[in-house]
Amino acid sequence: MSYTLSAVDELDGKKGATIDTLPIAASTGVLRIRGGDYDGAGNISKVVTKFVVYSKNGGVYKLPMQTDGFAPVPTRLSTEANLVALPAGAVIAQTFSGDEALLRYDSSVLGQTRYIRLSMTPTSAPLNLGPSPFIGGGSQQVVAGINDIASGAIVFYLLTDGARMYRTDSSFQNPFILQPYSAGAFQVPGAPSVARMGKGFFFVSDGVLRRYDYAERDVRSVFGLTTTAANALADDTHFYVLYDGPAGFTIVKSPDTLDSRGVILASNIAPASITGAAPRFAQTKDHLIFLNASGQAVAVRKSDGAQTNLGGIAGDWDTISTQGLDGPIGNRVFYSKTDAASGKRVFGSVNADGTDRKEIIGAVFAGVRGLPGTLGVHRSQIGDARGPFSRLLVAVGDITNAADLKGDLSWVSATTGTVEFVAGSLGSATLGVEPSGPFNPGWIGQAGTVTFANKSVAGLGLVRNAYFLKQSAASLVLIP
Repeated sequence: MSYTLSAVDELDGKKGATIDTLPIAASTGVLRIRGGDYDGAGNISKVVTKFVVYSKNGGVYKLPMQTDGFAPVPTRLSTEANLVALPAGAVIAQTFSGDEALLRYDSSVLGQTRYIRLSMTPTSAPLNLGPSPFIGGGSQQVVAGINDIASGAIVFYLLTDGARMYRTDSSFQNPFILQPYSAGAFQVPGAPSVARMGKGFFFVSDGVLRRYDYAERDVRSVFGLTTTAANALADDTHFYVLYDGPAGFTIVKSPDTLDSRGVILASNIAPASITGAAPRFAQTKDHLIFLNASGQAVAVRKSDGAQTNLGGIAGDWDTISTQGLDGPIGNRVFYSKTDAASGKRVFGSVNADGTDRKEIIGAVFAGVRGLPGTLGVHRSQIGDARGPFSRLLVAVGDITNAADLKGDLSWVSATTGTVEFVAGSLGSATLGVEPSGPFNPGWIGQAGTVTFANKSVAGLGLVRNAYFLKQSAASLVLIP
């Protein structure tokens, strides 16, 4: 069995001709590269999917999505024919406009990690960086790309080799050591896409949180952690690390500035543990959110560390998964539960200070968020299901099963928690929430497509309904 890859017009949602056919195994290796209008000062607007990159039969292909009404045509990227997988975090670096990117993947040739650029042609050789240029180093690994703030172009890369972090130019030439470290003592808290902020890059080496400043091109110590970081978040101005310190789990706040110094916001907070996963950690515009060991959500004010216990929710409190790691543009904390009296699902929210709780009965979060009109570039390049959001897509229709979608598909405001407008009706089909991935981007900009599992079709676990919609009323279109 296979999947077809088709394009949809972003103005009216009309489906075009089939572009390619992918084996089922290749469907997990479909990535979206965001882009938009860059203002030359650190902000991007009109965020869209600039390219879709996918794997097929060991090769890698790109599909340009902004073609002014013409059907996009796939182009093979490099001569690579032995790709093992195109992972979700394959995009290591990209220009602010989204027109160029560097992707990392594994090749079956001697187990090599290789890299390709979005600008490569079908005859270009993939990049194999090989051993470190420094004595005593191991294989080279790209950690992140750093951009020129004026043009948005990638101007150099940060790499590690098991003994140091160093910088090269955009062609991986002229290596320069930035920070030596002991074997195994290097960590990027959260993920490189989180640690790469607007003015500097945060990392941990030898038990110290450090920051590399793009303008000054040097590394400075920020805070001594004593243990590895358990999780991390970033907003427009600060980097937040959660780690298990001498006083229990501790949150450290560090500004994205040249003279950055870490400040403890909260300590001994005892977040709920998840076997094999990082402690649950999320945010709003002005608060950090964690779940304590009693299953209660606690908001920590970013300005001074003041805490507000938002309590527990009977049934389930899935704040962290609904909230997203980058949170809303406002300060509401979203959750889901089952109403004890009616048995219906409830989609609710409350301000992070504990006020103004609102609940929508018979509603389920559909797994899609709407991006705001303008984003800081360091928050627009962090992959599917990430980025601060201005709206959430919610199905409202007397729903009793947390995995079901039916009724009206509505946009709920991230600042008020109420329905702003109804995108359209899902009709009579029983649909299911689709996890973020190749079939569901987890977000849309001005317009986009979403896919939900069609549970009405018996015996076919791979049947899905695809929809086009905008962040506006009456915009939902079922794609045939």
